[in-house]
Amino acid sequence: MKNAKFITPANPNFITPEEAKELLTNVRADLDKLIALGESYYHFQSAQATHKYLKKAKNALKGVS
Repeated sequence: MKNAKFITPANPNFITPEEAKELLTNVRADLDKLIALGESYYHFQSAQATHKYLKKAKNALKGVS
């Protein structure tokens, strides 16, 4: 990791690994709530596409830990 840019506490974007894990947990929970709404035109203008992309986003996060 010769040229790797490390985030340090001096960097304004710094978060701890625990905070990062909590953020990912929250995102997954929020995606679950939105996916549970289903293809709802009451909540989404393009419900079918939105539902599809929410499920894709959730699947994309499976490999992130």
